[in-house]
Amino acid sequence: MAYDINTFLNELSHYSQAGPGVTRLAFTKESQEARNYICRVMEGVGLNVKTDIYGTIAGHLEGQRKESVIIGSHYDSVVHGGMYDGATGIAIGLAVAARFRKNGKMLPCSLDILATNDEEGVRLSNAFLSSKSMCSLLDVKTYKNAVTGECLASCLDEGWYSQDGKGGDDLRLGGALKNAIQYIEPHIEQGGILWENGERIGIVKHIVGLTRLYITIYGLGNHAGTTPMELRKDPMAAAGRVIGLIPDLAAGYKGAVATVGQVFVSPNVSNVIPQKVEFSVDIRSASDQDRNFLADQVKLLVAEESPIHFEIAQTLNEAAVPMNDRMVRAMEHICKAKGIPSRVMNSGAGHDAQLFGAFLDTVMLFVPSRYGISHSPEEYSRIEDMDLAADVLEDYITNIKF
Repeated sequence: MAYDINTFLNELSHYSQAGPGVTRLAFTKESQEARNYICRVMEGVGLNVKTDIYGTIAGHLEGQRKESVIIGSHYDSVVHGGMYDGATGIAIGLAVAARFRKNGKMLPCSLDILATNDEEGVRLSNAFLSSKSMCSLLDVKTYKNAVTGECLASCLDEGWYSQDGKGGDDLRLGGALKNAIQYIEPHIEQGGILWENGERIGIVKHIVGLTRLYITIYGLGNHAGTTPMELRKDPMAAAGRVIGLIPDLAAGYKGAVATVGQVFVSPNVSNVIPQKVEFSVDIRSASDQDRNFLADQVKLLVAEESPIHFEIAQTLNEAAVPMNDRMVRAMEHICKAKGIPSRVMNSGAGHDAQLFGAFLDTVMLFVPSRYGISHSPEEYSRIEDMDLAADVLEDYITNIKF
């Protein structure tokens, strides 16, 4: 069947929970349906499709040599996200494969189009589920949601991605993808730099490191009207002081960012002093040293402010990862030769590429996102920019050097 990027993205967006934008979390009916749809599209393009129990999908196209290049990204979303984040990388990869199938040319290398799952880490707060599994970095016992306690093992027992007789393939780099030598991840740019400057392609040279903390501050729950202020052990007041100081801490490290994105209060009643407050802290920097120092400062601040005691769970600690310089320069050369306005840049967001970058030669390509909006129903990227990214990758694969 004929493949079309716009059709693929629009139809994939329908596999979503009700509400604004796209909500497609791992180990849900919507995710399962999206996985099945992607499999059908890959098969329609002419790829040999394999899947694993984590919802990972890989479509293989054999070339003149067994060595393969992986192109792909993730198909899960955040809550009320957009239809382009992650899915764009799969769509572009499929466009490249479809072009080679249509023109009948034998690829100089093999090609694997990849769709990963739970990259966002919303359902299970560790993130990078598929890529950790593929890189043999996954610990099923410890992979769980730090807030709800829901664990990966129980999700796997429910058989979300194996009920149809599929899901039994070993998609690790040492398994079915043992011949992979490079990983390329197209993605929307989530900072607005390309859109603002009229550039059509971003070539990523560095992905920032990421630390994610889940902090619980405990206090003494009591009546809001009868407990004098001087006798209170209020975890909400302590959490407020910590949260309010985090931006100032981050400002001390050039280029670093720190975000408190989730807050949970118990019992969350207007006339009761809370018993505990839980919140997340997301820390990112291109300098691992700065990121670690900043995380340590946050931990010390929590210890100083907690009225009774506290707990800190660190669910992510991903090092900053440089992209392969030779691949960066090759993509830059292709863009210049084709007259495509482009920029070599860093990625402030985490991606599967930072996991693969430790094992394979890796690069990312960004396409502009309108006003830099991402993780929002307002997310929008132009199909013509995705076509340009496919042009670049088709040229790269055609002329790949080993």
